Amino acid sequence: MASSDLKHIIKAMQHLQLPLVAKKKTPPIPYEIVLHFIDALIDLAADPNNKLTWWLSYEHTVNTKLVVFDNHAGLKSESALKRRFDKIRQPSQINKKSRALVHRLFPRIYMKDVTSLKTNQLAPIQAWVRPKIDSFVPFFGCHHQKPVTAERFFKQAVVLPTPSGFGFLQLIRQIWLPNLSYLSELNRSGLRPFYRLPNLKAVMVDTTDTMARDDVMHPGRLPIDEDVFSCLAHWYSHSAVFNRIWTELNNSGVRLYALVDGAQKNPVAELFPTQDGIRMRFLHPNCTCCNHNGPKYSTIYHD
Repeated sequence: MASSDLKHIIKAMQHLQLPLVAKKKTPPIPYEIVLHFIDALIDLAADPNNKLTWWLSYEHTVNTKLVVFDNHAGLKSESALKRRFDKIRQPSQINKKSRALVHRLFPRIYMKDVTSLKTNQLAPIQAWVRPKIDSFVPFFGCHHQKPVTAERFFKQAVVLPTPSGFGFLQLIRQIWLPNLSYLSELNRSGLRPFYRLPNLKAVMVDTTDTMARDDVMHPGRLPIDEDVFSCLAHWYSHSAVFNRIWTELNNSGVRLYALVDGAQKNPVAELFPTQDGIRMRFLHPNCTCCNHNGPKYSTIYHD
């Protein structure tokens, strides 16, 4: 929306806050128009570039039994959280109806205080999440000090959720995995909760590979190039069981995407289990030697 439209919206919202005496001099604004202004403000707040990554954890003191926290707490993360809050603060504070409209697009969930993770204290406020663009990192015991108890409780909260917990799980559309070791036979039990996420659309995995900006990317399904993706190729050589791990998610239409450092656009490629092994398809091919419009070279990115 253009900046001039934003000025008109703000001016209209300011009109709603005029003193009672001033309001008597002009006809009241129809409530349908007020709701239109509120919707416009919420749309402005839904910045697709302001994506956040939330880490999932178990918490027995809340009705969902599941909470989120920001494991990358720092200036950049705090800035992203603040930008999101600043944009939705005004429409969420007008009245009950406007707050409900905000929560429809930015549902709120319990959040742990990142400054006191060792004491498991909840944050004084709840997190504003944007399910369409935010990513979630599942709890995997092998990356924590108390895997047996903590991971068992987390899995139970996902596989047998409370009514509130099921509402939470419906918000998760994208999973983000910090490295390829999460997709291995050793972590097979840790992947099972994925199957119980009703609206899961995509899994993003950080390959930890690095590619140059001028690397040539061809369309179509291709074998993994170990010269460009050494970490991905190494993982593939030790992942003969991947097809069995991923089959159920693949049959449910869940996509697996690879993230690479240095890429102009991420994710870089989609990974496919096939009878001949794992294949990859670049999402943004840039070569000049292939016909990118051919049916077998489709590069549709399903987000």
